[in-house]
Amino acid sequence: MNPLGAKDFSVAGIDPSDKDGVAAIREVPVQGLYMPDRLNAYTVRGETYLVSANEGDAREWGSYVEPVRLKDLGKKGLAPVCADSPAAALRGDADLGRLNVTTASGLSDDGTCYEELYVRGGRAAAARSLSWRCLRSGTR
Repeated sequence: MNPLGAKDFSVAGIDPSDKDGVAAIREVPVQGLYMPDRLNAYTVRGETYLVSANEGDAREWGSYVEPVRLKDLGKKGLAPVCADSPAAALRGDADLGRLNVTTASGLSDDGTCYEELYVRGGRAAAARSLSWRCLRSGTR
């Protein structure tokens, strides 16, 4: 089994706000984990492709809750965003503060801060050949 990887929203862009009332896709220093709810296989001209909608679902069970607003990292026992991260200055609500990020990925090796920030889902559909070459994964 191979991981599907992540989409770099500093290149692909994302609309990080759910409260500003506009669709404002922009490049931000966040990665989107491909987390398909379902995969379908199709064969075209003898090659098989997996097609997925990479929406991503949060993991929550018992007292474990994976997602947290970016602005809340560094509070209530959560590690902060690393000071040298491009996202460190973007924690306000007008920037990335309201964006739900995962607490399960992105910690520095020593666990003291988040070097990388990941959201659930690639925010697009993807078609991949069985050699895992991504043929298309959404556009701006």
